[in-house]
Amino acid sequence: YARAVQEDLMTVVRAVGLVSASQLRREHVEVVVEAGRKMRASDLYPYPPEVMAIGTAAIDPDPIEEYAGIDAAG
Repeated sequence: YARAVQEDLMTVVRAVGLVSASQLRREHVEVVVEAGRKMRASDLYPYPPEVMAIGTAAIDPDPIEEYAGIDAAG
């Protein structure tokens, strides 16, 4: 069973033009929400705002200083 699931997953991965299942993201998946209507999984199940902020200016790029009690200003 596990081998069949892995083979099916790799069929999907290759169908969307990827090489590895680790590259598969929500943007690659569409979910049928009702007859004749589908939505991207990324639109149907969006990431929480705090997850979306990772890697942006809204997140401190070096939070370790804060946790270590180091004052970055001096």
